[in-house]
Amino acid sequence: PSILKDKLAYDMFRFQGVSGPRVSHAKIYINDVYWGVYGLIEQIDKRYLKRNFADNDGNLWKNKANSDLSWLGTDPDSYTFELQTNEEENDWTKFLDFVDFINNATDLEFENDFNGIFHLDEYLKIVAIDILINNWDSYLQHGRNWYMYHEPVSNKMHWVPWDYNFAFDRRASGSSDLDLIQNNAGKVLTTRVFNTPAYRSRVLEYMLSLIHI
Repeated sequence: PSILKDKLAYDMFRFQGVSGPRVSHAKIYINDVYWGVYGLIEQIDKRYLKRNFADNDGNLWKNKANSDLSWLGTDPDSYTFELQTNEEENDWTKFLDFVDFINNATDLEFENDFNGIFHLDEYLKIVAIDILINNWDSYLQHGRNWYMYHEPVSNKMHWVPWDYNFAFDRRASGSSDLDLIQNNAGKVLTTRVFNTPAYRSRVLEYMLSLIHI
């Protein structure tokens, strides 16, 4: 079943106007021995950035372990992220600005100014889909499996979803969809989103629009 999960999830994202890796299927033969059908998933790299964003020259970070996006200071080595483009420049300014903001902005600043540094509506759609398909192996619960891309043209961060092989499993977490909204395991970003009534309402609206398609 995991061979199907990534494709179903990314198809849902694209249907909602959110970029996601392309997925196909391939028959695998090794030394002329048929091993079966496997998922062929596009990698998040410069070619992916060029295909999906107005500018592919920005900085791409991958979360390499569990992270709740807490503010840990200005040393990039304190975070579980790896810069995967423009490594020679090694400029973490936009990443640190983002983490600083979501941790330290006032409630009013978070509601009024967050969209100025982040493609917020895109992220709210991702959260809605993650909840609906019970993608527990993500930022919502485990704090992993995503990229962040700073696009120079818009000067904003994108949240790039990744790795959906554990989605669509109601047995895994023991939580309902509403439990995830009300008790999101202490993750900084989702806590602030769900504590902001306007953002919380938009997540719920996207969930309802998907349910009633």
